[in-house]
Amino acid sequence: MNKKFIFPFHLGISKRILAGYLLVLALIIFYAIYAMSTLKSINNSITQTNSRFLIVIDKMLENLITQESYGRRYIILKNPETLTLFWEKSSEFEKLFDHIKGLPDLDKRTLEHIALLYEEFKKLYSEDLKNINFSNEEKITKTQRELIELLKNLSFELYDIQNKKILEISHVKSKFHTASIIFCILITLLVVSIAIRNSKNISDSIEQLNTAAKKLLDGEFEYIQNINQKAELGEILNSLNEVSKRLRKLESIYLEDSLMQLPGIRSLYDILKRKIKNNESFAFCAIDIDNFKQFNSRYGYERGDEIIRALGQIIVDVVSETGTKDDFICYIGADDFVIISSPDRYMNICEFTVEKFNQLIPNFYDDEDRQRGYINVKTQAGQVIAYPIMTISIVVVTNQHLRFSNPVQIMEIARDAREFAKTLPNGIYVAGESELHNV
Repeated sequence: MNKKFIFPFHLGISKRILAGYLLVLALIIFYAIYAMSTLKSINNSITQTNSRFLIVIDKMLENLITQESYGRRYIILKNPETLTLFWEKSSEFEKLFDHIKGLPDLDKRTLEHIALLYEEFKKLYSEDLKNINFSNEEKITKTQRELIELLKNLSFELYDIQNKKILEISHVKSKFHTASIIFCILITLLVVSIAIRNSKNISDSIEQLNTAAKKLLDGEFEYIQNINQKAELGEILNSLNEVSKRLRKLESIYLEDSLMQLPGIRSLYDILKRKIKNNESFAFCAIDIDNFKQFNSRYGYERGDEIIRALGQIIVDVVSETGTKDDFICYIGADDFVIISSPDRYMNICEFTVEKFNQLIPNFYDDEDRQRGYINVKTQAGQVIAYPIMTISIVVVTNQHLRFSNPVQIMEIARDAREFAKTLPNGIYVAGESELHNV
């Protein structure tokens, strides 16, 4: 009795491949194992080696920025613990750099240039730390920017290496595909269909990976490519997506200080120290935006930056109209501004700033959210929370009834009173005074 052969399509993909290739000669089986082994080897090389070195470069960038921050804090605050942290970050940077120096694919001249620049960075900072001043600030900033640029270029160089290895995978797969089709045609159309199907899965993964790599090279760090299957290159693509998130974060940190063309934290400390030393009367007004983080989650960082610029312009306009030429405006990062004015003028400045911000801010919301008066934001736990239209809170610290010996005391009082200011109807709280002013 003749039995009709039926190929077991109910089996899983791996078992169907095995069943099909059992019909082929031992040479075909050997060739298939060799090709898949090669793909796996290259795949592991990219995911375990290149991705690991990309993370090392990412950590080097974080260390460099953090070290520079500790250096500034030590010069300003003269805290020995901060100095210890500065040199610890220096040691960590050098250890991380030793890791990437052993990678043979990287340009040795670039690595030597990074080493020389970092030695120059330490030398300049050592002089400033010893003298406790910012005499080398311009040189330090220039050297740090060059280092950051070189490290970013090093990341892009690793991306190029990854792309070459991806092309190598494609080449090996193409040869494997062609050979498989030739032999499978001689056996049955069934083997051909299995080979084509598997080849398509891999080709789709390569295309997705190439697209993701191009997006990263173009600076589109927020691009996320979804994969609905466990393809051969899925792990690599997930690693690239994780690196893109880190690069986006680092780019945000690096560009944050250039968002507003206003003096920064160093100038603020200098002004406060001078006023304290000369016993001048002043009003320190710390301004920040309520519900700004949730706005960014709803509309994105680009529109959030527009809010920061708008508030900065409001402050500049209000101080120009109601303040004096001696008033000082400072942007200290994120959504925080500081105004230093006189005790007889600060209240008008604060009230007009709140009033103009409240008039302007609804224009930055979509029509539906503006009419509703709030936005809905989903938390990581999946809970949807309503947040009202943004407002600003202002904490005012004056030396009319309080005495200070250094700027840190002023900023600590402002920081501790911030949450209380957010609970007030007009958002303005004068620390050290029992009477609250309302717009």
